[in-house]
Amino acid sequence: MANLVANLAFFWMLRKELADFKFVFNRTLFKPVWVYAFPIMIMNAGGVLNMLFDRAFIQFLLPDHFYPGRTTKQAIGIYVQCYKLSIFMSLATQAFKYAAEPFFFSKGEDKNAPPVFAKITKWFVIICVLMWVGISLNLDLLAELFLKKKIYHEGLPVVPWLLAGYLFLGVYYNLATWFKLTDKTQYGTWLTLTGALITIATSFILVPNIGYLGFAIAFALSGFTMVALCYYFGQKYYPVPYDVISALGYIGVGALLIFGSTFFKIPDLWISVPIHMSVFTVFLAGIFLIERKNIPFLQKK
Repeated sequence: MANLVANLAFFWMLRKELADFKFVFNRTLFKPVWVYAFPIMIMNAGGVLNMLFDRAFIQFLLPDHFYPGRTTKQAIGIYVQCYKLSIFMSLATQAFKYAAEPFFFSKGEDKNAPPVFAKITKWFVIICVLMWVGISLNLDLLAELFLKKKIYHEGLPVVPWLLAGYLFLGVYYNLATWFKLTDKTQYGTWLTLTGALITIATSFILVPNIGYLGFAIAFALSGFTMVALCYYFGQKYYPVPYDVISALGYIGVGALLIFGSTFFKIPDLWISVPIHMSVFTVFLAGIFLIERKNIPFLQKK
């Protein structure tokens, strides 16, 4: 209902533009627009399928009583509640997408655009990796704040994988600029559909064996595959000097920190939070020392 009211409000906000609108069908213009936009429509549909497949099919793929003492409905509830903690990364990537795409299009014809795109992607990766590590290391605290019932805490291992999936999806939005600027949007369709197929196939394999964690792993694997393929084809048609070594390094170190933290469970929040924040601070300081010469406001100084 809130979404309906908000969308209806647009008509009032745009009443002057709508009053002057006259529908004219231009056959000459229609064909190139259709050729450009139709693959994007299919791409978006595939993207929605990729992100919503888990919640739509968990009841069919998760075996009954897979989790001891938990019904299938309870397991679904636990997974969906824990999914909420990945919304931080999802909002960050969506906000970036809406803000960055107009900028990418405005700079598309500029000869100096590729290095600028590379720098934007580099800092996007750094910020998202910091979010990934910060949230994953402090899941115990976030669970206490946002997941009040202890039963929901059982599903927390899915959160780092879901965050990683959204991180890769955000990187994909960065790299996907090339096929929009070169009018090769059909590549976006095939890449997105490939990601959706990987999500579906991997989920069918993993979920019956490892439970709802399989959905999260499938989502992360799908995002990484889309990034790799998009980078490969993008360098052929619109080369951009991305700092791949830097990105893989930060993601790799972040993954090691998150994986390592799973071996040291600290039940007391008063102890775990300071320790986890200390680890995060060291990671942040390491990035700062490495990138201090590339930080814009320090360059100006």
